[in-house]
Amino acid sequence: MIFIKFVRFILGYIRVTISGDYPERFLNLCAANGVTVWNVSRNGDVLSCSMFARDYRHARRFRRKSGTRLKIKRKKGAPFIYNRYKHRKGLMVGLAIFIAFLMIMPKYVWSVEISGNEKTDAETIIKAAEKIGIKSGAKISDIDPDNLRPTLLVELPELSWAAINIEGSRITLDVRERLKPETVLDNTPCNLVATRDGIITSVFIKKGSAAVKVGDAVRKGDLLAMGTVEYGDQTTVIRHSMGEVYAETTREITVKSPLTVIQSTPTGKEKTKRVFEIFGLKIPLYLGSERYDYISSANKTTLMSGDMELPLSIITARFYEVKKANVKLTAETAKENAKTELKALEKSQLDGIKIKDKKLSFAEKDGYIILTASYICEENIAIESPLIIVD
Repeated sequence: MIFIKFVRFILGYIRVTISGDYPERFLNLCAANGVTVWNVSRNGDVLSCSMFARDYRHARRFRRKSGTRLKIKRKKGAPFIYNRYKHRKGLMVGLAIFIAFLMIMPKYVWSVEISGNEKTDAETIIKAAEKIGIKSGAKISDIDPDNLRPTLLVELPELSWAAINIEGSRITLDVRERLKPETVLDNTPCNLVATRDGIITSVFIKKGSAAVKVGDAVRKGDLLAMGTVEYGDQTTVIRHSMGEVYAETTREITVKSPLTVIQSTPTGKEKTKRVFEIFGLKIPLYLGSERYDYISSANKTTLMSGDMELPLSIITARFYEVKKANVKLTAETAKENAKTELKALEKSQLDGIKIKDKKLSFAEKDGYIILTASYICEENIAIESPLIIVD
């Protein structure tokens, strides 16, 4: 039934009323001469029916024979729509482009999605995928998942496994992350070695035998605990060495703070501009460019079809005009800025480490205040290292 309706729409059909002395005779003549009619209905002495537009001229010849009058009430279908809009060239061009879009776009990748990652940033995976040809706008027939999967793993050594799934015009990268190289399985024989130079302050060995004692000086890579344990009967047991070895260590952090900075002051003027993005191609929806100093912010809105992202986006950018000027800072202000930056670096580099002493020194050089922070710390320097057994 749906197919029949589709055919009628493509060929075009009309709804006509038949009035006169013998409207039924008109229908009989149509049937006898191969003119198809349907949806026949009566309203008093008037009959209504539908017929193909191409058959109407042939059917008009039966009016005299049947003593009837015909009147077209409605016209439906593609031919009538075309006649209505054929002189509107812009609309017809747009329709042609839309039809071409529907025919061509399924052959290309619309979106790339990531799943299974926990520590690896999705943007990092997407950039690696783009490097090997998996990206929005790529031709689906050019993507061979079996051949590209090993290449993706080479680009991303932090992954241990990856699957490239093509679902229509969408590609999903399902990944699994590799365990950190320093992680050693509990049943693997290993030693404990030092990660930094230092003087041992305390030793806590849960498994294995200690190779250092409190007060010993060690260098990075030195043995702290052995995974081999020898007993009095001259038997040797190889095991997974575990424990913590704390040492007094030294660290240093250097921060440069400029004495001259560029200060931006908003003027209050702002503009909004939009860009249409399709398959990574950006099409500006504005003319000209900004010829003044500005700061900007952008918001990207991706068009959706249900729960699927389309390769179409609108980027809305706002430009705020500013006046820039070089501002000379006092040495004290530059020092305070350096201390603020130092706090952030301490949080990222010395997190979880006990600081026993800290000394700060300042120097001025080449337009900068240079802050050097020297630390005496106490930290666990033991790390597990697989034990290599040679026959």
